[in-house]
Amino acid sequence: MTTWKASEALLAQIQWNEQGLVPAIIQDVPSQQVLTLCYLNREALRKTLETGTVYVYRRSQQKLMQKGETSGHIQTLQQVLLDCDGKSLVLQV
Repeated sequence: MTTWKASEALLAQIQWNEQGLVPAIIQDVPSQQVLTLCYLNREALRKTLETGTVYVYRRSQQKLMQKGETSGHIQTLQQVLLDCDGKSLVLQV
């Protein structure tokens, strides 16, 4: 996996699916626990990288949402990892 910081470089490396989405695992850094599998569109990834908090694309509602906005458990981004073929991400929080 590759670590990415520059948003445009990251966006160019991703192999978006036919719906314009990429799957992402959200992982807690201290415990290494996998918290969830979600999907991001370009807007969600850009907003995540710009704000430092995780945004996801809710396929069922077809909208962007901040992870934890209803529960109050906002996830602060620590690192983004891209797999070797550009088809999935790990968001470490």
